[in-house]
Amino acid sequence: MELKTKVFKNTVSQIAARGLTILISLLTTAILTRTLGIEKFGDFVFITSIVLLFVGLTDFGTTTISVREASVFPEKKEKIFGSALGIRIVISLAVFIVFNLLISFLPQFAGLRKPSFIASFVILFLVLRTTIQAVLQVFLRLDLASFLEIIASLFVLFFIALFLAVKVKIDLFWLMIFWSVSALLSGIVGFYYVKKFIKLKINFNKSEIVGLLKNAGPLGVYLLVYAVYDRGIDSFFLKTFVDSRAVGLYGLAYKIHGNLIFGAAFLMNSLFPIISSLKKDDEKLKLIFNKAFTVLLFFGLLILFSGIIFAPMVIRLISGKEFLFSINILRILLFATLFSFLNHLNGFFMIALNEQRKLLYFSLFSLMLNLVLNIIFIPKYSFWAAAVVTVLTEGLIFVLTKIYLTKKYQLSVSGKDLKNNLFLLFKKRKSFF
Repeated sequence: MELKTKVFKNTVSQIAARGLTILISLLTTAILTRTLGIEKFGDFVFITSIVLLFVGLTDFGTTTISVREASVFPEKKEKIFGSALGIRIVISLAVFIVFNLLISFLPQFAGLRKPSFIASFVILFLVLRTTIQAVLQVFLRLDLASFLEIIASLFVLFFIALFLAVKVKIDLFWLMIFWSVSALLSGIVGFYYVKKFIKLKINFNKSEIVGLLKNAGPLGVYLLVYAVYDRGIDSFFLKTFVDSRAVGLYGLAYKIHGNLIFGAAFLMNSLFPIISSLKKDDEKLKLIFNKAFTVLLFFGLLILFSGIIFAPMVIRLISGKEFLFSINILRILLFATLFSFLNHLNGFFMIALNEQRKLLYFSLFSLMLNLVLNIIFIPKYSFWAAAVVTVLTEGLIFVLTKIYLTKKYQLSVSGKDLKNNLFLLFKKRKSFF
């Protein structure tokens, strides 16, 4: 019962924290869309999307694998996370250099090189915070992990509000400084909190690093592939084949879609340490899968239908009349939101079951489809093509992972199971899992 209560509290605390983060983010976005205009907002979306893509390179799967291994071998927590931190620091330095070499000659960054350089420091600064959040995940203290997201969002909003108050013009250069500083400060705050749980220090033990990298390799490539089609490739192709205006219109809708996806991440972050420790107990795994699928499907459909209805109000509230094209882009992307909810479930279960190699194959196939379709259709249909291709990509991954989990592990949910689980969900919320 204590474990069930922790899962419930972790999920609710993440939802509450993310709800606050989303409100702060939407307020920030509302200010930026009105201050920057569509084109400059598109440049802002382009830079941040590409930087976050490179941030994904610094992870290389080590964070998720660290959570899994620390859940299975709790006595090795400090060594596991120390090794993960050491690996990520080395990788982040290399990625930082590569990113800055690329922005110096890629034509897409023409006129954006100075703010892009400032933004590149986020690659270094986020390593500490995201590693700390992984530690807190193992200790089932995702409320604190979510608090760090709030801190980072508040810092950015504070700097923007300060500049507006003193009537200093906000441009991309200053925005990237705000973003980099907020990433650094939230990491420092997180380091203070994590000391209550473990002593987090860099560990360069060769055997432990090799073991961690061996397990993390396939997952690292998968996460990179996911990051490419999730946040990087659309903005890159729109910037290349269309213009910054298209990036801005699409980026606003995608930002809302991206925030909505966190609902699924909250639940699966809470469950992941548990399913990792129970991976040899088939019956309990099937039960958790069954219930998690019900929750994610229900809320995914709720978001889809309510989002289609309220999309005009949401877009107008955030950005005003200038971004009206974003309304129907958002409506299309909401179908990707539903698939992404279910893909979080399938993906986390495959990782817990040590099937990250298969997950990589599925994602590579989906990425190839994504690239081909984007190259063919974005030059002609702009952001409409980007949105539809995103839905198709998420849908394909769901079909592939569902077939695999059903055939190999008999992880599937019947209509009767859905009905019974929905009844239990609303009757026994805290003890549902």
